[in-house]
Amino acid sequence: MSKACLVLGVVLCTILVQSIFYREIKTILNILSISIVALAIAIVALSRARSIQNATDNLLSIIHEARLWVEKSAALLRKIEEYLVAVSEAWQQLHIYTLALSDAIKTFVPEALTQVHIVVMQITADLEDTILATTAFVVVAYQAFIQWLKSKAKRSDDPPNDAPPEQLPKRILFIVSIHSGRSYDAIKTAVGERDDEPAFIDWESNKIDSLEKPSSFVRHFAVCLVPLDIWNDPTKTLLQKFQNGTYWELIGPELIPVKGNGVGWKAQKIQNIDGVLEVGLTTYDDETISQQFYQPLRAAWSTYDTTWWNCFDFAARLGCMILPDNEAKSRLRKFLQDICIDRVYHLEMALKEISGERFAITWFGGFLGGAIVAVAPVTAPAFLCSIAAGLGSMILSTWQSSRIKASNFPKWEERSKLLEEKFPRLGGLTAGLEE
Repeated sequence: MSKACLVLGVVLCTILVQSIFYREIKTILNILSISIVALAIAIVALSRARSIQNATDNLLSIIHEARLWVEKSAALLRKIEEYLVAVSEAWQQLHIYTLALSDAIKTFVPEALTQVHIVVMQITADLEDTILATTAFVVVAYQAFIQWLKSKAKRSDDPPNDAPPEQLPKRILFIVSIHSGRSYDAIKTAVGERDDEPAFIDWESNKIDSLEKPSSFVRHFAVCLVPLDIWNDPTKTLLQKFQNGTYWELIGPELIPVKGNGVGWKAQKIQNIDGVLEVGLTTYDDETISQQFYQPLRAAWSTYDTTWWNCFDFAARLGCMILPDNEAKSRLRKFLQDICIDRVYHLEMALKEISGERFAITWFGGFLGGAIVAVAPVTAPAFLCSIAAGLGSMILSTWQSSRIKASNFPKWEERSKLLEEKFPRLGGLTAGLEE
């Protein structure tokens, strides 16, 4: 502002000198006007220059602050980039570990699940056996009770059977063994037995002396009665003779009351017979055998053990109840002795095989798992799965060995004594039998 005043003063002085010098007022006024306009223009220009300077300073300040912000942002972005790189590397390691874990699960988990499934299925089968056995006991007991009521309700004036014993039809009682059916499959599975070669029987021949006695415990057993005249008829084949027979059997492991009570067998089932034991002659008819012997024994048979209380034990005792004389009982005792020896042999062999497998599975699983962890820690899940599979196999084999071990003989002996106390006809059947 001081500069503008100085300029104005100079202009006024100049005008004054000119006016004095020229002494022309008009000229002085013109010059004065021009000077004023020039001063105004100078003042406006100076003001705008100052405003431009201030704006320039403000812009420079903003640019400086923006540069500082950009530098800070660049540093932050570099840190974010470093973090993302670290995260990416971690995800890559996690992906590699996940792939290894997935491969281990695909390799070992199905085996472990299979072993667990087998254990669960076996336990479920045991529960089903218990439920079915209880149901069967109730049904058979009810049927026996109804038959007892009917026998008590008979009138005293019912016509008696006056036929002398020699005129009653005679039938031969057999104990037969077959290598087919649910009972046979259950026994074979329990002892780990492979299919053996059954004795050959020419069913189209009539040679009854070619029939062999039952020799293997791993069979299904039943009682068979064939009319004596049919059996001695030389014109009938062995198949025809047994087709005229009536069969009583205990079908396991799921006990079904309506099956096996005085039934006929089809040719296909008869041709699976590979052992025949002749016990003796009887004159009892089918109804008497079913009501007085089969149903009471069936009702007392409250449980079914695939290896230690099965169709073989039932058939031998039913045969003894039908024919309790000393000669028949002696044959049945010898039959029991032979088959029981074979039973213990098969069970001890199965137990040795199971124990060997359990040791091998546990040892190999632990050794292999330790080696894997030592070489590659990332495959540790594979080690855990192998241990799980080994434990599953060990649990299954332990459960199987508890079912088939020969030390169960005392329980078998106790059940036999209870039956002999309940049914006097069985007295002495198991006398002298030792483990």
